Amino acid sequence: MPDGQGKQEFLARLLALDDDFEYLRFIPVEIIDGGDKVAAEVEIHMTRRTTGEEFVMRTADFWTLRDGKIIEMVEYYDTALAASVI
Repeated sequence: MPDGQGKQEFLARLLALDDDFEYLRFIPVEIIDGGDKVAAEVEIHMTRRTTGEEFVMRTADFWTLRDGKIIEMVEYYDTALAASVI
């Protein structure tokens, strides 16, 4: 798959994940508002559709805003956990 640049590629990746996983809950653990920079730690509770395995993935998301619109988002997650369930 391409390197994830561009809206269409990003949307395609999200849709593929939605096919593989059922997202049960998104729980904000902590949100830090820095004006045009926002950080969030989130617990994502999900089930893998093919196996029924349930797990929790924690993410760290960093958003940049300009004129009230999101212009950039960077997300970090436990790649070892992701690799073990994909």
